[in-house]
Amino acid sequence: MSSVDPIVVIANRRRLFINMLSGTGCLIISAALAFLLMPFYLRYLGAIGFGVIGLIAILMGFTAIMDLGLTASVNRKIARVLTRLIRLRTESFPPDFNYY
Repeated sequence: MSSVDPIVVIANRRRLFINMLSGTGCLIISAALAFLLMPFYLRYLGAIGFGVIGLIAILMGFTAIMDLGLTASVNRKIARVLTRLIRLRTESFPPDFNYY
């Protein structure tokens, strides 16, 4: 069995904690700004414009939820296929063939 260096484990935990803290901070700041800017939106856009912006935001959130990780899966599959094609292409040339 391989042993894991305790310093690396502590560094990874610290990095994870910092990343979680920064992500949570970004969410809190984003929500606070949306709440604080609402009167300005209402004043400059009016009730109908604010409603349209709200509807668009709801639709964007719904499509993000309905994605269900499909984007990451498609990207991973495309990367695998392209890697396989590149390997087949480079294996079909003789080793001393210069194609650059």
